[in-house]
Amino acid sequence: MPGKDQIVEELGDLLLPNLINRALIANDRAKYLMTLLQTARDHAEHPDSGLANLKQERTACGIQEAAFDTMVERSTKEAKGAYRVPGVGRIREEIVESMRTMLVPIQTAAGSLEAANGRAAQYQQRLAVLTADAPSLDNDLISGACIDQITSTQPPAGDSFHLLVMNLHKELNRLQQQIAAESVDGASVYGVTDADRLLIAAFMRGVNRTRKLKFDHPGLDTTATRAEDKLVIQNDIGTTDAHVLVIHVTRSQVVVTYTDVHIQRLLFFQNMLKRFPVEWEDARSRSND
Repeated sequence: MPGKDQIVEELGDLLLPNLINRALIANDRAKYLMTLLQTARDHAEHPDSGLANLKQERTACGIQEAAFDTMVERSTKEAKGAYRVPGVGRIREEIVESMRTMLVPIQTAAGSLEAANGRAAQYQQRLAVLTADAPSLDNDLISGACIDQITSTQPPAGDSFHLLVMNLHKELNRLQQQIAAESVDGASVYGVTDADRLLIAAFMRGVNRTRKLKFDHPGLDTTATRAEDKLVIQNDIGTTDAHVLVIHVTRSQVVVTYTDVHIQRLLFFQNMLKRFPVEWEDARSRSND
């Protein structure tokens, strides 16, 4: 009989792909919720501008509660730099829970690597600091400073929920590459079906056809897996956290999320797909000071 430590280690290896897939879903949810909070503040600041309810983003990340769709239009600006966002306490709770889910596979895998174990402990400590003494969100009121601590990538305090989510996502990408059971034309792949492999190969044909154009610039690492009912393909276009392409493929639709620090490149990407029947949400440009 193997010892307890060995059993736990082997179970961890078997469970890790499922834990990573759950963490990837949690990452999508956290990013949707942060975008929802940012959009609610934007609407409160400019109530006469166009309105986005983010319903498509909500359904794409698997959140069922339709009540989130009316949060933006019901958000208002109050006195002393505060905002009234219906259900804002729930938003923060869900983001924290999503980060905890993202931490699980990182902590599970960290036991075998001292450096990774140190990073896992740092992430756990950062989450504890960010959630300690969190301001009350009674009466659905939240300050601009609190919104920044949740959503900003350049927070005055030096850390934010958004920064931690981005760091955890990068760790998950690293784990995906480590546990990949196979390579499909250069993509690190695990837990996919034969039908998925055909789609991944089609995606990689496009990547590999244009790969030479990046010269020696780093990037284009691709991972793919099946999470719940969808094939998830991610391409790290560049080395910055904000430059990434994520594709969710289901039976009935393909949802593409493209983020970039330069709006011009995003618009160029959309223009390249103009001849195809693609429906785009409005491109949102956001600066986090």
